[in-house]
Amino acid sequence: ENLKSTENENQIETLKQTVESLNSSSGDTDTSSLQAEIEALSSRVDDLQELSSSSNDSSFDIIFDTKTKLKDLIGKDSTKKEAEVLVKQIRSKKMGTKGILIYSQDGYPGGGRRKTAKAIAGEAKIPYIEINSMDFGTKDVDLFGDNSLSPEKSMKKLFSMVATQAEENPNKSAVLYIENFELFSVGEEISTYYQKAMAQLLREMEKADKAGVNILV
Repeated sequence: ENLKSTENENQIETLKQTVESLNSSSGDTDTSSLQAEIEALSSRVDDLQELSSSSNDSSFDIIFDTKTKLKDLIGKDSTKKEAEVLVKQIRSKKMGTKGILIYSQDGYPGGGRRKTAKAIAGEAKIPYIEINSMDFGTKDVDLFGDNSLSPEKSMKKLFSMVATQAEENPNKSAVLYIENFELFSVGEEISTYYQKAMAQLLREMEKADKAGVNILV
């Protein structure tokens, strides 16, 4: 928690200083591109401040160092090779936003899905964010600990925060791990809100990919 708070505070301070510097020089330059840059940076400051204020009570964690690497994985060599390919794509900063499905053939818990996702994030040195799809099964989702939003608005807000973390990382990427992802695909039999959250997730992934943001879901 202390690491997460310090990381965000440093990013906020750096962005604030950049905005102040741009504002002070705007008098000498009359360009729309400069104003657009100031507005974009100010928006990122707002996102980080909101993330810092809600992270302590939120239903998700942001881990900047998972302390897990590919060498820590056990199991099939094919899984490791696929993970290595993903790490190379992340380091290229041209991966885009994509989803991968990690599953165990026997269907039992403990198949290493979370560890595989953490190993990819740890090896690539990018932020790891974890959520549980079960949090989206109701009309009001209290994902951020401050107020309840609809599943669609919660997913949109979450993805905006993940995108901010990706943009601030040197490799311009982040991993979003979704526990119990199957509820998003078949959960409409239990609650229609899972279906709404899944639809919003796909919209946010498409938007992030078009924007050139690198997020591995």
